[in-house]
Amino acid sequence: MLGQWQKGLVGIAIWICGVVLSILTCGIGSILMIPVVVLLAIDAYSQASLLKNGHVIGQWTFFSHPL
Repeated sequence: MLGQWQKGLVGIAIWICGVVLSILTCGIGSILMIPVVVLLAIDAYSQASLLKNGHVIGQWTFFSHPL
């Protein structure tokens, strides 16, 4: 995820837990994962915008906007 490999690994682990939870709960887990996926997508867009504009982002930066 945009050079933030540690955050990417955590995102993948959360996604795998959501898939397992979805299987164990007959789909209820997938409903709980929708907000997580949406927030990760918004965060990725925010980080990509910062990088595109020449800003430096940290390994664990979330939803940052330049001052």
